[in-house]
Amino acid sequence: MSGIDATATPRRSARHMSGPSPGSLSTGSGPTRNAQDYDDDGDDDNGAEEDDAAVTKAWEYQYDLITSLLPDLQAATRDLKQRIDNAYDGDKVFGLILEVKRGMFRLLIKALNYPASQSPYIDFLSLERFAKKGRGTKTDSIIRAALAANLVYALDRIQQIINDDPVDVLSFIKDLDEAFPHLLDASGDNTSLSLALEIRTQVFIRTLAAQPGEPDVAAAIASVIGASDDDNHDASPHDIVGMLESIFYTGETEEEIQNVSSRSRQLAAVFCRDKDYQALRRLEEDFPLKPLLQEVHTWCGKEYRLVEEAEEEAEEEVEDHGSASADEPVDGEGDIFRDALGPLPSMIDTPIRLSVVRRSPDFDKKKTRVRSQREPSLDASSDCSIATRMLLERDLGTSLSTTGKRRLGQGVDGDHDDYHGYYHDGDQGSETDEFETDARQNHNPDAVRATIKASSPFPPSKRQALPSQQPASSSIPSSSMPHRATLPHGETSIPASERPNLGNVRAMRERNLHHARAQDLAPNPTSRQPLATASPPPSSPHFPATTRQRNPWSDDDSTLLVKLIALERAKWSVIDRKHGHRFEIPRNQQAYRDRARNMKVDFLLADAVLPPGFDLVGLGKKEEIKVVAGRRNPHRKEDDRDENGRPINTRI
Repeated sequence: MSGIDATATPRRSARHMSGPSPGSLSTGSGPTRNAQDYDDDGDDDNGAEEDDAAVTKAWEYQYDLITSLLPDLQAATRDLKQRIDNAYDGDKVFGLILEVKRGMFRLLIKALNYPASQSPYIDFLSLERFAKKGRGTKTDSIIRAALAANLVYALDRIQQIINDDPVDVLSFIKDLDEAFPHLLDASGDNTSLSLALEIRTQVFIRTLAAQPGEPDVAAAIASVIGASDDDNHDASPHDIVGMLESIFYTGETEEEIQNVSSRSRQLAAVFCRDKDYQALRRLEEDFPLKPLLQEVHTWCGKEYRLVEEAEEEAEEEVEDHGSASADEPVDGEGDIFRDALGPLPSMIDTPIRLSVVRRSPDFDKKKTRVRSQREPSLDASSDCSIATRMLLERDLGTSLSTTGKRRLGQGVDGDHDDYHGYYHDGDQGSETDEFETDARQNHNPDAVRATIKASSPFPPSKRQALPSQQPASSSIPSSSMPHRATLPHGETSIPASERPNLGNVRAMRERNLHHARAQDLAPNPTSRQPLATASPPPSSPHFPATTRQRNPWSDDDSTLLVKLIALERAKWSVIDRKHGHRFEIPRNQQAYRDRARNMKVDFLLADAVLPPGFDLVGLGKKEEIKVVAGRRNPHRKEDDRDENGRPINTRI
């Protein structure tokens, strides 16, 4: 079941092996038994230590490699996932690009995996253990990237099998059985035991189908289910019960154990009745492959969205705190990995901030620099008045026709050193005057202003007040407003009975917040402190007015966003690309995400039913604090309803 050649893999100690996680039916990513028996003597201990050192060195190499290629892995994963989402329609160019993206992705997966591993899934569990012991560094970003890559690989392979592409189904099912769910599970809720049992059953069926001639049930049991002894192939079909239970037992609920026992007896009964191909065909009919793959495909899609949410939350924490969440390497090692373990690219398409891209100074070109203040542009002197022209000629001591031809910063005599606008790097001593003196003669600002005013051809006019700004709805004709299209025909939308009434939501929110504040201010009967001494509630901070223009969300745009969240499963980049023109005011992905969070806070505070797709809208720490302050449950889900459809679990 391992998929790794035991003879080619060094013997690994228990601390280096990735054992089965809770709820997992897999026996781990490493070999469960050695290829040969080892005697307990000193030579074997020395050999084990050498093997452990070799394994540690191999994982150190993998750690260095994955930290360097982490951005490439994230980009390749996003590209292939985007190609999978856009279904192949027979276009040759699209198919060729898909094959190129798929090949690049699989080459990265192969390069980043353990050298002796035959599995196409990245064993990030062993990598995490090595990183914590040898580096002392948080590997959250690496785990998210590896987990996303494993999920995308499974999604891609399943899509190929469903489309009847030439794929080695048996190899894929064996690899999936080995990795499921501990290398694919992002939620960690141990709800995938039933799927793991179905996958293990498919491994059993496909192994029998791949055997030439009459299927050897005992050999299939020994190789797939796992007998206690490698040389014991005499197990009868009735022994399937004990073997399945001995491997699948994880200490979970009695119902799960009963499901495993029932499946094992079902397999045993089929082969007890008939051991030929009729039994095999009956198993294939009872346990079809493609419906199972569809279910696994849906499960992997949900787990991938959880990884996306975790990546977005990590990026927001980096932006809020101004630093990466990864710790620095210990013992002064790993300086070359700090760039790789810093803020990583997002798993969704985000705009590049040009403000952080800075051009390094070039010290080889010139040693002199120009100060920020410069002479006025003299090439457009024909546009100025006669008085201004005369003043400029007097101040500069030359005519405008010749001054405009000189280079900027060059003095009248052509000497750069005599001009105060330049300075040398080495001339910053104590004798250098930091202030420039006005050496112009007869410089009288009042006289200059009077001369310019007298020569102006236009009479002085009083400042006229600008007309008051009209509301956008009245100042802009309705014909000039951008057309906001409705959802295209055939797309699913929220039923009218389930559409939230935003006005009622806001009213209920304010009422619940008022009750929560009243409870906070109410005197405690067990306290002896009088009511008059109670401290008043903290007032809201008043921030200075900003010049940034804010466009409030209308109820129509908010309702449209609720529909699109249900339609596109809260994929902000898809909403921006496909439906951005439908909104009254153009916005970006961050605006959609912020508005969705604010609406989810309103729904939670108002005890309203969460619309479809809002489980995918993650709340930040500030939003959770706001919901908790209203004495409401910030972790309520869409399915938290009673038999009448009313929300439950609303309070903390």
